[in-house]
Amino acid sequence: MAVQLFILKLMRISKMKKHIFLALLSLASVACSSKGLDGQYNRIDQTAFEKEQGMSSGLIVANKGTQVTLKNSWGDVALSAVEKDKKMVVQYNNQDAFLMEQKGGVITLTDVDNPSQAYKFKKD
Repeated sequence: MAVQLFILKLMRISKMKKHIFLALLSLASVACSSKGLDGQYNRIDQTAFEKEQGMSSGLIVANKGTQVTLKNSWGDVALSAVEKDKKMVVQYNNQDAFLMEQKGGVITLTDVDNPSQAYKFKKD
């Protein structure tokens, strides 16, 4: 009987280790994937007018989040991103244009002059 109890305890410990390992592995995976801003994003929540005119339809983020390209039907706009006060700020001609935030696979660009104006992009 003592051997059976010992085996049961070992099984419980190994199950706990397995669950702890899997939990840590999933946290590490989420942390690694969420830190990478680079990639292509498509605009979500566009107004009908913006969609029709092809305004800000996509976003390309490159070079570890420092190069940003805003895609429009009439041409792409090259922007840069810098960190200010622990926030990512997207600039156009060295002037602050947007605050850039990432939550999961969605990037939000919020107009610095008009914070009620925000553009959301979802990663491909």
